[in-house]
Amino acid sequence: MLRYLNIFVLIGVALIAISLISFATGGKFLESPGRPVDAWSSIVYLFGGALMLLNGYLSMTHTAKSPSAPQARGVSSDKSSAHGTEVRGK
Repeated sequence: MLRYLNIFVLIGVALIAISLISFATGGKFLESPGRPVDAWSSIVYLFGGALMLLNGYLSMTHTAKSPSAPQARGVSSDKSSAHGTEVRGK
């Protein structure tokens, strides 16, 4: 379960929660002192949260999987040197 909690998912959940609270309070949750209430701010937060959740999902599904059995470094089955040139026997 914890592998699905990356920062994108956490920010997305927070933005959606802020948006839902703002919808419940009629937009007063997101208002700044001295400024009029913006009707679109709740929708913008909801859309931003949805994008963050999508980004979190895509980052989880497109990360490279770690190998189950790591190979030793520097050991190669072919006869090539570290520089990519073939080693020739005498």
